[in-house]
Amino acid sequence: MVSRSKFIFHLLPLYLTLFMPIFLITGPFLSDLSLSVCGLIFLINSFRGNLKKYYNNYFVKFFIIFNLIILISSLVSDYELFSLKSSFFYFRFALFALSVWYLIDSNKNFLIYFFFTLSCSFFVLVADGFIQYFFNKNIIGLKLITLNLYKINQI
Repeated sequence: MVSRSKFIFHLLPLYLTLFMPIFLITGPFLSDLSLSVCGLIFLINSFRGNLKKYYNNYFVKFFIIFNLIILISSLVSDYELFSLKSSFFYFRFALFALSVWYLIDSNKNFLIYFFFTLSCSFFVLVADGFIQYFFNKNIIGLKLITLNLYKINQI
């Protein structure tokens, strides 16, 4: 039986990261949500487990400087709120990268599992592409919507 703490702080980020290729197929919501959850859990794990080695490298220092430049650029732009909306939470990508690094270090089979899910996702996308090309339907049976650009340009 897996304890609740082990599931939340170890298995949940593992599963969310492994299913990231599938989440990317479904759209931006699930992938952004799992990316943010993994980053937050890594942040909590790093404070609980004293994981300072992940923060003491050139990547993190470069990303902090880069993030500060983006924020300053957003503050001095003509459209501050619009620009800040897309750049303020950019640090989540660095936290996700550190979370993946932690998962690779803590789970020796992580890369094998990730390769398997990535390969399966890629296979499904390629199969769906062939089905759409030859049968004008996607893998779940929805018909393709095609635009006749020649007729649109003639109007």
